[in-house]
Amino acid sequence: MNDTDLEKPATGANTSDVSAPPPSRLRRVTLWFAVVAIIALAGAAVYLVLELRNADARDTERQQYVHAARQTILNLTSITPETARDDIDRILSTATGEFEREFDGRIDPFISVVVEANVATEGEIIEAGLETETDSSATVLVAARTFVTNAALEEPQPRDFRMRVTIVNEDGVLKTSNVEFVP
Repeated sequence: MNDTDLEKPATGANTSDVSAPPPSRLRRVTLWFAVVAIIALAGAAVYLVLELRNADARDTERQQYVHAARQTILNLTSITPETARDDIDRILSTATGEFEREFDGRIDPFISVVVEANVATEGEIIEAGLETETDSSATVLVAARTFVTNAALEEPQPRDFRMRVTIVNEDGVLKTSNVEFVP
């Protein structure tokens, strides 16, 4: 066999290599697919990071609604004769809507009853959880226990409550718009 025989294709040899695209074209197609894959992966990564941030923000907002409802119920169930006026002011500082209207005109009679009967209550939250939410409000279910003492009781008497608390976001401030007992 001489050098010229090596350059000639053998008779009956597979000539499919002749129809294959030139190596430069194959490299361009491969590079194009690699670039598209990298862009797609980068886009997916950005999307996932943004979704994670949105989920974290929603969780934080939900926790704030639950915290506000817990605090409202603690304020409602923790009143003493010595601090009754301050206790009511603390409740009203975050009240709005129907909840605020319920107190309107009843503050002084309520304080009189608390002072005259020497009623003291100390509340604790047993459990609280988000029931529903919208873009600007949430309803939270709260289970609470309050220990009541007065002149007629020798020892504190526990009382359990289940309440539905509606919290609204008014210009970035969470306020209580409704509190109702749940049977």
